[in-house]
Amino acid sequence: MNFNKISITAVAVAMFAAGSAFAQSAEIGTWAGFRKAAVSFTFDDGAPSHVSDCAPVFDKYGYKATFNLVYNWNPNWSGFQTLANNGHEIASHSNSHGNNMSGEEASSKNNINGKIKQKYGIITVAYPNCNVPNESAVLSNYIVGRICNGSWQGQADIMGKNGPSNWAKTPAIMTGNQGSNDFTGNMQKAVQSGGWVSFLTHGFDGKNNGYATYSPTNLSLIDSALKWAQQHDSDVWVAPMGYVAMYIKERNAAKIEASSSDSNSMVFELKHSIANNISKFDYPLSIRVKSSWSKVEVTQGSTKLESKINGGYIYFDAVPNAGKITLKNGDASSNNNNSGNNNNNTGSCWSTAFGYPCCTGSTIVEYTDASGQWGIQNNNWCGKPNSNSRNCWASALGYKCCSTGSCRTVQYSDFDGQWDIENGQWCGIATTNTLC
Repeated sequence: MNFNKISITAVAVAMFAAGSAFAQSAEIGTWAGFRKAAVSFTFDDGAPSHVSDCAPVFDKYGYKATFNLVYNWNPNWSGFQTLANNGHEIASHSNSHGNNMSGEEASSKNNINGKIKQKYGIITVAYPNCNVPNESAVLSNYIVGRICNGSWQGQADIMGKNGPSNWAKTPAIMTGNQGSNDFTGNMQKAVQSGGWVSFLTHGFDGKNNGYATYSPTNLSLIDSALKWAQQHDSDVWVAPMGYVAMYIKERNAAKIEASSSDSNSMVFELKHSIANNISKFDYPLSIRVKSSWSKVEVTQGSTKLESKINGGYIYFDAVPNAGKITLKNGDASSNNNNSGNNNNNTGSCWSTAFGYPCCTGSTIVEYTDASGQWGIQNNNWCGKPNSNSRNCWASALGYKCCSTGSCRTVQYSDFDGQWDIENGQWCGIATTNTLC
């Protein structure tokens, strides 16, 4: 055996290659749940009917909306706090609802923050009369500023996957007798384009709307729209405007950085660097990882995450910058027990013939030669039990063994063995191979 062929540099290169391979197999969903489109419903003026009539319709279908309040109109603070407690977003619609809210960008946010407590604070503003105030002040205080129909200002009504070109001018389609009531049709367009559509509603026909008297909408149409969305839940993500905006910005800024991986576990971090005085940008992102596992346990830090396996992918949601994410093979415990029993049988270990003990427990393969696979324990070489076979061990994992026509370079090592890349695919280095 020529043990000098495995250097620290080679191990570092191998780990980098492993991390790159894992990062390529992990994806961030364009939309939550890897759906095809996002939809937001926004409601202006803090009407009594928003609390008494509208929110219960959303709660019936399990969806959440954005409610934009005018501070000086003294809305039902207790009622809207209950909405916030139930997951709806409360946002600013100015202090006074003047023709233009310039000068009220920061104060309205602070005032409403003083009345409403919610996880992400006041991160959305909707302009009275759809008149854009000081854009710089808006973007210094909010994640997203909402106008009315984009087509009224030379923009598209339905946004693409990256949101508006200007986050101070995020469009929403007016509903009611002064706008469009084609909720389903516009949601279908968003699904077809893979984009984001938002709606702007004031009060409702025949309800106690307070100041929200402009362009009333039939509430049954919203009920029907939410029913359609629920029926097409695999395609449509319904969420408050501010939360969708957070998701887009995080998704575009986030990176998946692998720490380690082997046949039974993967460890990585989800990171971005866009946190600022407005938001930590800590809304969960949807992740999927390519895997052949049939069972999995996913944790982030000490928190267990809900997950599912479907179509060869592991799906889960994770919060950026919230700690390492660990995926463990759910079948690994029984496999490890069997492996441990085999490995502890040192009496029949082939490596003893060379003056080396057999490895016990799970050990990363550090070197492969014609004798078998070698690991390191207690700073000494040890032979991996049952690894001196001429058979292709990688085939049991769904991979080919490397061809013997040329020497092999170790790109990655794990508990199963050593790996090289051939024709763009991983291949297992067997005892019949020669290392370069």
